[in-house]
Amino acid sequence: MVYVAFVIDVFARRIVGWRVSRTQTASFVLDALEQALHARRPTESLIHHSDRGSQYVSIRYTERLAEAGIEPSVGSVGDSYDNALAESVIGLFKTEVIHRLGPAIALAYYAGLRKKDVVELRASARADGMIGTTQSKTGHELSIFEARKLTAILDEPDKKPGDWVVISSLGKPYTRDGLDSVFDQLKRDLVKSKTIRPGLTFHGLRKSLGKRAADAGFSELDIAAALGHSSPASSRPYTVEAARKSGARRVIRALDKK
Repeated sequence: MVYVAFVIDVFARRIVGWRVSRTQTASFVLDALEQALHARRPTESLIHHSDRGSQYVSIRYTERLAEAGIEPSVGSVGDSYDNALAESVIGLFKTEVIHRLGPAIALAYYAGLRKKDVVELRASARADGMIGTTQSKTGHELSIFEARKLTAILDEPDKKPGDWVVISSLGKPYTRDGLDSVFDQLKRDLVKSKTIRPGLTFHGLRKSLGKRAADAGFSELDIAAALGHSSPASSRPYTVEAARKSGARRVIRALDKK
């Protein structure tokens, strides 16, 4: 389970602080508040409204609001309209980051597509459980089998139909820079919450397919075909690393028996 905390500037209708965490603690909502205070640097009196979550009524959180000269306001119990703005923003976040970014990440991770190929992939390229596309870097034609998990992500029930597989909340395709921006923001928060390790790149998601294929015993030719490499030699780093790990395991197991 992953939790997300938002601080919203109601006047500007803008998220000015947010954090991701695996646990619902006061620390991660405090981090979101600190980000918001740093971003806006308020000089006039403000009101901070929240629901009655234990993190927001904690001593640490209320003391920080007092230090910043912000008056706390807590919603009433069972009032569905009380937190309507926050619920609306959360809905937009789920649409943009989860439902929109999810297919892009899945195409890199499960199909090994490069970023440019992801943002330019047309919905018409999908047919009969396959993705047919031309790789932008090499010009090679690819026929990619859709893994079950990839199909489930691309065919989510609430996904709106469109000409492109990956679209923004505006119903338009991402640019590479736009995809980078959304991906990098999500990555920073996932690293901070220790959900993922530092150093992950979008291209690294593509490389993970080569690593998994090599670990499963596939040949350099197979891996090259899956990733659209011009030569099987391009896939050699994956098979060499897989052989190294396999050899190390055999050595350790053999020594353990002695």
